[in-house]
Amino acid sequence: MRVLIDTNVLISMLLRPSEDGSVRAVFRAFTAGRFMLLISKKLNDELTETVRTKFRLSKRVTEEQLTDFTTLLNQTAELIDEIEDTIPTVTREPDDDYVLAYALVGSAGLGPTVSIAVTGWAQDESAKYRLGVDHALPLSDHADFDQLIETVRRVAPQEVYCTHGPDEFAEHLRDLGFNAQPLN
Repeated sequence: MRVLIDTNVLISMLLRPSEDGSVRAVFRAFTAGRFMLLISKKLNDELTETVRTKFRLSKRVTEEQLTDFTTLLNQTAELIDEIEDTIPTVTREPDDDYVLAYALVGSAGLGPTVSIAVTGWAQDESAKYRLGVDHALPLSDHADFDQLIETVRRVAPQEVYCTHGPDEFAEHLRDLGFNAQPLN
């Protein structure tokens, strides 16, 4: 199996390399040889730029940690050829369309393959056609304000890192007594 991992998952691994959880489980499976990790220069560049330019990330991840991590990825993952053509817009977040395009490029030359998109947009029956995949499975981590607050209350984490949305959300969580910081 060949897997292309989104930049946010890679950043999560950088932020908490020793913490157990789903991100760590993915990297354990990779290091155990259960799948081949795919990487592109574009994804690697996005990872590096995001960590270096996002203030809160650059304070938590040293340049040495970032270099070691990207070196490890480049030495162990399979490098996908760059896409020279214009990548079509297929999702509601066009900046992420390149991830789908590179996932499809990464499956080239393997004979018969099945492409699956796992996204909240799959609730729309036309998603698989719009995304150009064989199957679209609905899965989303999106929640509204009240659902997010309730989740934080139930989990009662020691720290909360807000990766999307306004800084006021983290401020609201701090008002409720949680150690919350925006990462955007």
